Amino acid sequence: MSKPFSNKAQADISTPEDLVELGHITGAFGVRGMVKIKPYAADSVLAKVDKWWLQPRRMPAARSAQVAASPVPHRLVQVEHCRWHSDSLIASFVGVADRDIAEDLKGMVISVSRADFPQEDADEFYWVDLIGCWVYTVDAQVTAEGGQSEISPVLLGQVKELSDNGVHAILHVDRYVDGVAGGEAQPLLTAKGRHQQSMVPFVEAHVLVVDLENQYIKVDWPLDF
Repeated sequence: MSKPFSNKAQADISTPEDLVELGHITGAFGVRGMVKIKPYAADSVLAKVDKWWLQPRRMPAARSAQVAASPVPHRLVQVEHCRWHSDSLIASFVGVADRDIAEDLKGMVISVSRADFPQEDADEFYWVDLIGCWVYTVDAQVTAEGGQSEISPVLLGQVKELSDNGVHAILHVDRYVDGVAGGEAQPLLTAKGRHQQSMVPFVEAHVLVVDLENQYIKVDWPLDF
């Protein structure tokens, strides 16, 4: 009988507060305890990081549930080996050498501490750092209509998420307008009460400045596109 994978030795290890979900385990691979992983990005950093935090996939609570279940704590695993296999990842963990144990990990969501991400190049950015940034445009038509010069860009909105079209990343920007008399920015909503969005290609031709420290991105992109 295979020995279950336990959390007991990790009782004194605190879970980082900066975890980023990067993929999930889809099942066992082979007979030596390896697992197959579905990464959430084509250029995932999972293959470059040797400390992963696992947690069962969160399922929606039943409507009849009276009390929400307590979240299952994350489990720290040491990655022994990880490599790409087509568009998936294959990995083995220290202390896991049995297919049955590996199969028990199916469905586990994999997170990594942002502090453990490899250092990016000067002109590269991790998606997680771009989410939440405020986006301003210097599109000539916009600045003319708004009566502002290029030294005072117009608010486009806030980055909600990113996607990849196979060629480059795309910023999904929830539209906002500046508040009255310097007040808080106000969302632009559709008739159904949802955020209007602009889709800005994350390429040099349109993205002029990225200032992560101030959560500021300057682009050249029309407001009505």
